[in-house]
Amino acid sequence: VVVRLSVVSPAVVRFTACPVVSACGLGTTPSTRTIKMQPNLRTWLEKFPIQQYPILPKYRFASMLNEASKTHALGHDILRHTYISMTVGAFRSVGDASLQAGNSEAIIRKHYLDLKSSEEADLFWGIVPVGTALPELEKPDGRYVAVTG
Repeated sequence: VVVRLSVVSPAVVRFTACPVVSACGLGTTPSTRTIKMQPNLRTWLEKFPIQQYPILPKYRFASMLNEASKTHALGHDILRHTYISMTVGAFRSVGDASLQAGNSEAIIRKHYLDLKSSEEADLFWGIVPVGTALPELEKPDGRYVAVTG
């Protein structure tokens, strides 16, 4: 999902009981991929709707990443690495992360996996815009959900 941010449009974001982002071209191949939308992403998209705040075009994002790389040690696909590592860190499933990222489990283990603790991943997936907060969450079925009752 982080590789092709420019293809994310309102049409591919579904706020359902199990919200997802599903679109062709989210990854490095033209196949359709479905990404489980975690509550923090939903919070960002609710505060900054894509219709009003479009996600950066690829060329602009690349230039911003290049600028940030001058002062920070960032690889060209640092966002992809972070997404995969934090997904595995939170949910302990290389298989689920590989389905969402569009890579084989072997490729993820070899190239992308920087294993994070559950605590680190929970902090990452808890990043929300200033002035917002997440409810108490639990992690069934590879996604965070609000604790009910």
